[in-house]
Amino acid sequence: RRLSVREVARIQTFPDDYIFEGSKESVRKQIGMAVPAKGAKIIFEAILKTFAGIEYESIEPSIKE
Repeated sequence: RRLSVREVARIQTFPDDYIFEGSKESVRKQIGMAVPAKGAKIIFEAILKTFAGIEYESIEPSIKE
């Protein structure tokens, strides 16, 4: 089955009480083009800590050739 608008919004970390405006397809597009708020927060915190020289928890990439 196709995920519901609310399920897709939850994956994108929108709050459950967030109200979307527009048609069903417009709302799907809004959600699909959104940057997950919690993911963006983690990325920006890491960038700011890097500039400030503050250590933060990270994971080394594993590149297999």
